[in-house]
Amino acid sequence: MLKEKRKFLLALDGSDQSTAAVNYMAAMLPSRGTEIVLFNVLSQIPEALWDLMKNPDYEDWAAKMSDMEKENLYLLKIFMDQSRKKFMDAGFSEDAIDIRIQNRVVGLARDIVAETKKGYTALAIGRTGTGKHTGLLLGSIASKILGALAKETICLVVGQPDPRKILIAMDGSPGAMKAVDYVANLFGGSNKEVILFHAMRHLGFPFMMTGDASRMKKIEKMFWSEDQEVMEQVFKDAKARLFKAGFKAAQVRTKIVKGVTSRAVSLVGKVKTNVYGTLVVGRTGVSQVDEFNIGRVSNKVIHHAENMAVWIIA
Repeated sequence: MLKEKRKFLLALDGSDQSTAAVNYMAAMLPSRGTEIVLFNVLSQIPEALWDLMKNPDYEDWAAKMSDMEKENLYLLKIFMDQSRKKFMDAGFSEDAIDIRIQNRVVGLARDIVAETKKGYTALAIGRTGTGKHTGLLLGSIASKILGALAKETICLVVGQPDPRKILIAMDGSPGAMKAVDYVANLFGGSNKEVILFHAMRHLGFPFMMTGDASRMKKIEKMFWSEDQEVMEQVFKDAKARLFKAGFKAAQVRTKIVKGVTSRAVSLVGKVKTNVYGTLVVGRTGVSQVDEFNIGRVSNKVIHHAENMAVWIIA
């Protein structure tokens, strides 16, 4: 459950994706009762050259970088000031927005992780950063952060998401209901649309199956029917929580699809085709190791994501 006072950490690096993350969060988050920390870990020596700088032969070259580092810091401060203004234009007070630029202590990912663990409502990062080896890259910095923060909520922004519609992945698990509660507490009373979405996977018959295939299909239909009965009650509970938080009936819909080969791919497809810019998933699903855990989300949903923000709720 969210506390009345909310505090969000935005890890920024001055890239286009950081700009998109700022635009999305400024439009998405409620300005009342919300604090924003715009955070940057300043690595004065590029990551790839960190060890090389220990070689005395590189001292002259390192000195020549001094002017470039000063210029980068100057541009970063401009970027952070512009980011703060975007939040202020969205209704946030200047006092609610804090800019923090710190020198690298251990490493980009570990420094962001350390800051995130200081009690934030969520961390927001972009999927890509300033370049192929220096930004918040999935598979590099961002993937390290995703793996290290097991008890924190993370929002990974990909492209330029539309903040008006939210899709919550539902599977009947406590993790999915946590996602519902998070959305209810953060966005209740807003004009955002919500869809509660559940995908039933194909049971996966063997390619060279022998015997009565129709019997197996009947079993699959029975499985889906039982699953749907369970999910109807789950949807009823979820909608009650959303309504109690201030959502109106017209703002909340439910959807069940059957026979998908991958829940992750079906989620992304639903978001793309219906312009749901926000996808919210619980950290783990009913089996604790299925599609909605942090590893599967990062490897399947996030890699397929386009112009969406994926919220992984702890």
